Amino acid sequence: MKPSLSDVIITKASVRVPSESGMKVVEYYDVIEAGKKIDSSVLNWLLHWALDNGINVAYELDGRVHFVGDEEFKRAFVR
Repeated sequence: MKPSLSDVIITKASVRVPSESGMKVVEYYDVIEAGKKIDSSVLNWLLHWALDNGINVAYELDGRVHFVGDEEFKRAFVR
């Protein structure tokens, strides 16, 4: 997933979400396109990796952000 080969930049991030005991920090990977549209093989690998490992991901595709992960994570961004 080297940016010069994949044309994406991946950073680890976190977001605070409400929980039963107050606020909770949920970690995720933020994936943005770097110069051109994300390649389908890169996106396919990324989504399989996230789903197979229970990892939260926010990824950019054609300038729009999409969210994959647990419901708690997705609720933090989708209003």
